[in-house]
Amino acid sequence: MDKREHFEWISLLRAIAMLLVVWAHLGSWWLSQNQVMSDLQVYYHKFFVEPFYLYQEAGHLGVLIFFLVSGWVITHVSFYETRKEFLIRRFFRIIPTLCLTFLLVVITNKINMELNLPTLLGHEGDRWIDYIYSLFLINYYIDAPAVLTVTWTLAIEGIFYVLTAIFINVKDKRDLCKNTWNMLWIVSLFIMISSISAITINIAKLLVFVIYILLGRIAYLGFMKKIDLQSAGILASA
Repeated sequence: MDKREHFEWISLLRAIAMLLVVWAHLGSWWLSQNQVMSDLQVYYHKFFVEPFYLYQEAGHLGVLIFFLVSGWVITHVSFYETRKEFLIRRFFRIIPTLCLTFLLVVITNKINMELNLPTLLGHEGDRWIDYIYSLFLINYYIDAPAVLTVTWTLAIEGIFYVLTAIFINVKDKRDLCKNTWNMLWIVSLFIMISSISAITINIAKLLVFVIYILLGRIAYLGFMKKIDLQSAGILASA
């Protein structure tokens, strides 16, 4: 099996998740801001959002799907990379794109100011230190303003990357089970002792979502026969 193996159903899940998130952030928001209600939105609410008690126009569901997919994909690639390779690849997948995004935020807001238009939604910090904190996602731990608030999901992904790097590149089924248990225990214990300080509370808020990524990891290990299905079922129900 090659790490470049393409899981077609993963692409389908990503597409569904993307549509849900885009609708929640653009379509639904625009209709709400302009106090417009379309027939499509009425049916969407009646037959999908309300029966399943979905949050944020199901945009939150889209984010959770992304987390599950990430747990599957990141676990898959971790079998084919060393710890150093894994960390370097994750760094260069995130930081350069964030730098470019922040540059576009600055340019767009400058143009908006010249045209007397409001600043971008989700843009909170303008100080240089806010950009430094946001670039390395530190702002979510210390309650600093976010240059772009939608990057909160990257902070959660980053925690999972660290956990994966710690327990990376293990082939033995027993060790895979043990390491996944260790990840679950680390997350759970940290959440339980989170009241220590404001920073630990902020981290715990992110760790709650890491559990969804761990479910994606467990699904990968079970369905790809890295561990037996019984062990995967026990891990998933823990």
